[in-house]
Amino acid sequence: MKWLLAFAFVLCPLAIFAQSEKTCSIKTCSISEPCRPGETVSIKSESFTSEAAIKAEVTLSPARPGSDSQKTTIASMDTEKHTVCLVIPKGTPDGTYIVHISANTQPPAQSGEIQNLDPNQITVLTPYISAVSPRAAFSTPNNTNQVTVLGAGFLKGKNIKDVDRIKEAEKLTLRFVDSSTPNHPCGGEIAKDCYTLKIKSDNEVTLEFRELDASQPYYKGPRAFVIDVDGVETKPASLTLVPVSRDVPTTVAVVGLLLVIVVIFLVIRSGAAAIRQKFGSKTYLLQALFLDVQTNSYSLSKCQFYAWTAAAVFGYLFLAVCKSVVQGSATFPDIPSGLPGILLASAGTAVLSTGIANAKGDKGAGDPQPSLSDFITTGGLVAADRLQFAVWTIIGIATFLGIIFQSDPSSINDLPSIPSGFMQLMGISAGGYLAGKLARQAGPTLTGIASSGTPTKIKVQLTGSALSKAASFSIDDKPIFPDQILGRDDQPAVPEIVEQDPTISDSSFARVLRFSVLNPPKEWFGGPHKFTITNPDAQRAVINYQIFWIDNITISAATRTLTLTGACLDGNLKVKYGPAPGAPATDATPQPNQASTTTYVYDVPNVTAAGTNVAVSVTDNVGMKFEKTVTVT
Repeated sequence: MKWLLAFAFVLCPLAIFAQSEKTCSIKTCSISEPCRPGETVSIKSESFTSEAAIKAEVTLSPARPGSDSQKTTIASMDTEKHTVCLVIPKGTPDGTYIVHISANTQPPAQSGEIQNLDPNQITVLTPYISAVSPRAAFSTPNNTNQVTVLGAGFLKGKNIKDVDRIKEAEKLTLRFVDSSTPNHPCGGEIAKDCYTLKIKSDNEVTLEFRELDASQPYYKGPRAFVIDVDGVETKPASLTLVPVSRDVPTTVAVVGLLLVIVVIFLVIRSGAAAIRQKFGSKTYLLQALFLDVQTNSYSLSKCQFYAWTAAAVFGYLFLAVCKSVVQGSATFPDIPSGLPGILLASAGTAVLSTGIANAKGDKGAGDPQPSLSDFITTGGLVAADRLQFAVWTIIGIATFLGIIFQSDPSSINDLPSIPSGFMQLMGISAGGYLAGKLARQAGPTLTGIASSGTPTKIKVQLTGSALSKAASFSIDDKPIFPDQILGRDDQPAVPEIVEQDPTISDSSFARVLRFSVLNPPKEWFGGPHKFTITNPDAQRAVINYQIFWIDNITISAATRTLTLTGACLDGNLKVKYGPAPGAPATDATPQPNQASTTTYVYDVPNVTAAGTNVAVSVTDNVGMKFEKTVTVT
């Protein structure tokens, strides 16, 4: 029995050190860099003289308190080199560990820890993923999705030049945590999976997916995945595979907004006869949405309301596409906080602005055609309150859209919220805009002008609103001097108020204003010309007018025709002729197909013989009259 115990005493260490004469395996960790769990570490000591000299169990205690010690065993031993190999247990937490190997002496009470270990501590680092870029892998034109995985521990042996050999030694695989991993063949290549892992360095891996099956859940929101590095898995990271390109959300939002605009245009076009506005020679249809008809100008309050509405529509469509297509979440996106308040404030400003104009009078019309300057001017003058309102509207919308464009489609959950401070600022700006309309006096608007008289005296009748009888007037930017103006009963320099403006308490403002201009220059006839009225507060309104002018009248007895030469001639002129002296009694008939405004021909079948004098009068539809005695040729 004693010999059997002695045999067992010798056999047990041999069983423990079954590989005692072998060196460590190829997976041996270099102590110059961190080791992975599962790798083999080589420890040297002069005390490693025989299998019986040391205990088989090894303790790895953390250098810093906070984690548990790890137990392992000696895997092999080389007594000639005084080296033992031990395996770092899988699951060992990251950190630095002190190696404890005890001597195996007799009696056991005299056993102690071996001190001269080289190395006496090791660093354990599990491969990990620190970042995935981009977090959403959008599809490329060749139907692939590419991401870069950053971290550490993907490649061992940084100082080895034979990188290909190291790559072969490292076995990296991918595993999806919450769904099947795309290991099936793709792209017609039977031997290849639907993904490829390419090691670029110990800290970077390129991950490419190609031709994924749309029926699988790969494109349905974020996917958790791990990378297995030679049997050791990283902690899960998340990536989102998107079946479309990155610009699809923006494109869909733009197209959607354009479709909304097209629908609105078609609705407007269906009622074009009622909606279309004509100012001068130009006709406005879609622009009529922005027009203030009373002043023939663009409305700032309407424009800012439409602009915020368009920005909200674009942002909402962008968010909806990102949620459903990019993130794979079929949810109904919520409207961001603050945006309804902005739209309510914009709509309220537009409504109150219209109410103030109806109760107090409109702003000055300015130039006869609408222009972009209308947004910051009133009656041709820059208004500080309008400028401020326009500036903050532009800043707010530009910031809102800018944040949307910079948002990551894979992670956006909401549209940019409107801060309460900005809401207050917009409210103050809108309040200043409305207060300015209340404080300012109504400006002049011109809806019509009628001119008549003779070459020595023009009678002008203006129709509009807020027309001050103390206003100044000009034609083609040349002033009509007060000593040229005659009012009622030829009172000098005082225009006549034919109809007072009831929306203004001041009785000096009219809706219809009439006066005469003495000795007008010849260049004020013909046309078109620009007539300007400027109220005492410098607000102005402009309207175009024209008055026919006669340079010469000839009558031919042979052709029995009367020819007018001048400017602004048309078939609406009434021409009478008769023997001189005396009032002409016979109407001349304009010839058809007259296209010239400088020469116009009339038929005069009752003309007398050549050499006789004929009295001719030409009158337009507002009473402008020209008379001349002509000798028949």
